[in-house]
Amino acid sequence: MDLAVLQAVRLKGGLADASTVIWLTGGDETAVRRALAALVTAGHVQECRGRYRIMPGGRDALRAALAVERAGLDMAALDLVWEEFSAHDHALKAILRDWQLRGEEPNDHSDTAYDAAVIARVEALHGDVGRLALRAAGVIPRLGRYPGRLEVALVRLRGGDRRFLTHPMVDSYHTVFHELHEELYGATGRDRVSEEATTG
Repeated sequence: MDLAVLQAVRLKGGLADASTVIWLTGGDETAVRRALAALVTAGHVQECRGRYRIMPGGRDALRAALAVERAGLDMAALDLVWEEFSAHDHALKAILRDWQLRGEEPNDHSDTAYDAAVIARVEALHGDVGRLALRAAGVIPRLGRYPGRLEVALVRLRGGDRRFLTHPMVDSYHTVFHELHEELYGATGRDRVSEEATTG
């Protein structure tokens, strides 16, 4: 429970309230609130006005918990997920760039055909990403909420709510994709800074 709670708090970067942590972890409300209280008491998490932020000691505890989890995982299967997911990360970045810009100008979203073409690219990408999210959850059961979160974001985007591609204040496709990517970094023991320096 501590691992899931610490990860939820870290991923939300100080924006997580208790309800968000409960929802992200899929845990029992009483158990999650108890874990949050214990983590605050231990100094691993800081609470301010109902929001939680991970502290340095919490990051250390999270790294240790991830290492323990990693020891029991099928790393060969997880590495395959990682490699495929990372390739799709580059594709999503290109899609997001084209969503935000048309050439060198900001996209004002007045051209519905242009936006529809970009959304169609997200849908095509999701065919692979959704399957990878399911495979990741098969290796790490606590990631089981990610396939549904990605699907809901895509449904909302198809329904005309443009926020659900990139907006950071909703559970947008990019938000969920990014959080799953961060989960895979931690699960495989990789470091984002080192990986990005290597791949450019």
